[in-house]
Amino acid sequence: MSGRTRWGIVVGVAALGLALAGCAAGAGPTESYPGFPEHVDASAVSGEPQAFYLENAGAIAVVLWGSSTCPPIGERMVVEEPASAGNVVRVDVRAIPEDRACTRDLVPHTSVFVTPSDVTTTSPLTIRVADAEIELVDAVTE
Repeated sequence: MSGRTRWGIVVGVAALGLALAGCAAGAGPTESYPGFPEHVDASAVSGEPQAFYLENAGAIAVVLWGSSTCPPIGERMVVEEPASAGNVVRVDVRAIPEDRACTRDLVPHTSVFVTPSDVTTTSPLTIRVADAEIELVDAVTE
């Protein structure tokens, strides 16, 4: 085996490793902002974690409640079970440093993620986040 061939194999294995690591890590939010998505009626919210389809189901908005100075922010969305095995994703929430002073108010904060390609929007999608399970059923068309 020539040096060039070995180098090609090494580069190929490294690229594959990076690609697999990226999949396992999940996708970060495309947006994160205080409040609710525009189409949500704020008077109908419960104070519990909620999720909504956006952009004709091309994105998922996850609304969490917490301090306005230390908001709970979705850090990444990871597919735990693809559509063929249960249709479940997990949203990891950014940890707030213990030494940070946070206000004691309770406000909503939205994190928006691209809908993963290996889940389906035509069946209920289970979202696990912050010790809660949300069943997202209706794909809203805007």
